[in-house]
Amino acid sequence: LPDFLARTAQVLHEHPDVSIVHTGYEAIDATGGLLYAVEHPFLDARVIISGFEYIQRMLSGEHRIEFTASVLRRRSLPACGFLVEDDVGDDIGLLLRAALHGKVAFVNEPLVRVRFHDNTVSTTGGNQLLGDRYLRSVGYRIKCTETKLRFIEEYADRLPHHRSLRGIAKRSLRRHLLVSAARALHPPSDVRGALRSAVTDTALDRRALVDPRAWKHAVAAYLDRA
Repeated sequence: LPDFLARTAQVLHEHPDVSIVHTGYEAIDATGGLLYAVEHPFLDARVIISGFEYIQRMLSGEHRIEFTASVLRRRSLPACGFLVEDDVGDDIGLLLRAALHGKVAFVNEPLVRVRFHDNTVSTTGGNQLLGDRYLRSVGYRIKCTETKLRFIEEYADRLPHHRSLRGIAKRSLRRHLLVSAARALHPPSDVRGALRSAVTDTALDRRALVDPRAWKHAVAAYLDRA
């Protein structure tokens, strides 16, 4: 939108210690109709957070970050740029590396429009567009988790409590595995196929079955489709 660059550049000018600025965004459909609006990518509305807190939140998957609604300070860009091995998680990898160089700020207003339709890159790899949101495939989640773990391994010497960060990333995957299984089971148009899908998903990390937080999200996902 017209004020996007002016508003984000102003934040970078006023806060020299900020490396990344995110804004909210409007999700629109193929014809330009508004699906929903996100004012702040995280659950709260804080304006500036530390780079480490941002990294923790990104690893946990509790966010609605849109890469196209982001501006990065040039000096925070990693020399490697996007990594080919990060695959579908390359934007996550770049943001995590940039956050090592400073704080992260938010403009609590939708200043970008993002078009959701069946022919986007986001619908590849098994992702599905369901109404006004993408349902991420297990394969997509695994790729993103590999990106996160690669980042932690690469910068372990710069990340306090890096072992704890690995646990955060792995718990996020477990949650998504159970959520995927719950969605497969309801509505069960093909009961056997749904059960096979659920067993396959949870077999990727058996600890998901004893993770109470993962079950909480799974129950919510099941009820959401009921």
